[in-house]
Amino acid sequence: MRRLLQFLVACCVLAPSPAAATDVTAEELARLAGRAHSDTGALAELRQVTSVGGAPVDVASALEGAHGERLRSRLNALAEQRESTTPLGPEQERSEAREVLSQRRYREQEVPRPLAGVLAFLGRLLEPVGDAFTTAFRFLARLLPGGDSSVWTMLALLVVAGAAAVSLRLGGRRAQASAQDTSQSRLRSLDERALERTADAAAQAGDYGRAVRLRFLAGLLRLDKADAIIWRPSLITSEVEAKISSPEFEALARSFDEIVYGGRAAALEDSERARAGWQRVLQEVSS
Repeated sequence: MRRLLQFLVACCVLAPSPAAATDVTAEELARLAGRAHSDTGALAELRQVTSVGGAPVDVASALEGAHGERLRSRLNALAEQRESTTPLGPEQERSEAREVLSQRRYREQEVPRPLAGVLAFLGRLLEPVGDAFTTAFRFLARLLPGGDSSVWTMLALLVVAGAAAVSLRLGGRRAQASAQDTSQSRLRSLDERALERTADAAAQAGDYGRAVRLRFLAGLLRLDKADAIIWRPSLITSEVEAKISSPEFEALARSFDEIVYGGRAAALEDSERARAGWQRVLQEVSS
């Protein structure tokens, strides 16, 4: 129907005006078109219309040659002109505007803000800190050449330096923890009884230096299990002496250092002394 209406308007606008010019309103045009279905007089009067509300139209040309169903369709289209061409009054326009603006999409929606109170409290709590920072920033900006840019550069360098320090500290802790994990893993893999058996085999083979080293390690492991020390691969004899305060251990430690670090050749009696000495050290710790 809209396309038909456009066709009629295109045919009518700017068409040559007939001799008997008739100007009607949109409502009058619609009424004439409605009556023209059954009233030949109204149809004849409708054909004489040359303008609607002052706008030139040629209804006669629009209706020319139309009969039956085609004529009824064109008359219906003209009858519907009232709704599409009648201008709205100011009050009606305002009413329609209010109706459109009252729709939900044009109203501000209330969004839930469950943390609004907490955020407001934090804002009030941190406001003095922000004020102090702003004051310090402006003071430095006045002192330093370059003003704000110099202050921001200095702050960026401080942030980078702080991040580097934290990274190095965390890296050191991770390395320390990794070393401790490695020590504990290695400790669990060692068996003092197996070490003693290997030391006996080394002594029988004449490798007394190896027997002394193995018995010393087995003794430290036994002290660790007795909770007298905490064994680790980097543990030194002076640390053990400070922990257990045993004269017997001090003698064993001197002999061990002379053989392992001093280059003294070990003898059978060194291996036997290590076997008996470690038994006495463990008895001292247990008593």
